[in-house]
Amino acid sequence: MRRPPHAIHPKISTMPRPKTEASQYLDLYKMAIEKSRLENELATIEQRRLQIEQRLEQLAQKAVELEQSALAASAVTHPESTRAESKPALRLPVLNRSDYQTFVLEY
Repeated sequence: MRRPPHAIHPKISTMPRPKTEASQYLDLYKMAIEKSRLENELATIEQRRLQIEQRLEQLAQKAVELEQSALAASAVTHPESTRAESKPALRLPVLNRSDYQTFVLEY
């Protein structure tokens, strides 16, 4: 089971630094590094999302092709059956990110 999303907290130091100009520049540097890391992570997640969407489209297309070939094979072996008598097509739903609803299950 997945954990619910939580806020990303900045890394903190256990030793408080004196309030100097150098410590402020160090904080700026750390924030720039964190920003860069988060931007890279976001780009990776977006790439993965696109790959998953493409694979879902491929699976849907393959399912349609297999269904059509199965119906064609069925028509050859049983010419008296009609398309209206065949089972309805299996359609894979295309989900958007907004279609997901998260919830916490406590037990």
